Amino acid sequence: MNDNASLAAGANRSGLGGLPQRLVQDGVVEETAMLDALSAARERKTSVVTQLVAGGAAQARDIAVAASNEFGVPLFDLDAVNLELDSVRLVSEKLIAKHRETRNWP
Repeated sequence: MNDNASLAAGANRSGLGGLPQRLVQDGVVEETAMLDALSAARERKTSVVTQLVAGGAAQARDIAVAASNEFGVPLFDLDAVNLELDSVRLVSEKLIAKHRETRNWP
């Protein structure tokens, strides 16, 4: 069995699927940290991504790259765009926070 197949088999035994499984397979997060983050996300009614980043178990960029690969969508690097600061200020922090917390990510 190759490395990817053995990783996939291990992730499936723990009941992981989708993005959480991909993050474990890619080595972004240890399996135990993922299981802890999933549990905390359920308890706190928030996303597993929020739990992973807030808990220091993974970097947001690493999760974004893995999600891009998992779902087959391009990753848009906002750091590559020169935005006028005034246009960014048009969106309130409260609105950003509201939409960040209402998303239902795995």
